[in-house]
Amino acid sequence: MRRLLPLCLGAFLVTTTVVSADPKDGDQTKTADRPSAGLFLGATTNGDPERGGGAGGELGFVFDTPITKRARLRFDATRTSWDSKEDDGQGHIMAADTITMTTMRVSVVSVRRHSPHYASYSGFGLGAYRYDFARAPVTHHWHGGVHFIFGLEFLRRGERSAVNAEVRVHAMGGPDVRPETQVLMFKTEAAVGMKLRF
Repeated sequence: MRRLLPLCLGAFLVTTTVVSADPKDGDQTKTADRPSAGLFLGATTNGDPERGGGAGGELGFVFDTPITKRARLRFDATRTSWDSKEDDGQGHIMAADTITMTTMRVSVVSVRRHSPHYASYSGFGLGAYRYDFARAPVTHHWHGGVHFIFGLEFLRRGERSAVNAEVRVHAMGGPDVRPETQVLMFKTEAAVGMKLRF
């Protein structure tokens, strides 16, 4: 899984090279209904800071494809990390570590077009969440979870590329390993990205 995002980045760059040119005038009308792939950068809050949670930056890859006129099937892969600390309530640190969370998610997204160049979308889905500790000698497992997405999409000239802004909320199983002792975790994200259509 450590190679996941670099591979996604490589795939995205190849996609960019292939489809970066705008389509011909006669081909533009259906571009918005094609599959797309993109990269996102964002900021996250992960769990309760008093129980080992924290904030961090996030890198993500997304691929989606139409399943109906107004719905798309979407796949996400993201990675974020934060400095996790557990204290005794009096300011004394009992445990500390750097935690990296990798996610793999699938969702169904409903798209509402407000103009030829602007759309909003929302959806929900299921995901798998993995916690990797930099120092703690623990066996790493995948934990299940659910998530909700709300976003805005701004199609650029030619409709080949789009700029997106999203907010996502997750509820998933926590690692329950010091210093991150939560059994149930909540994660929020704000992200911006660019998607290219095939």
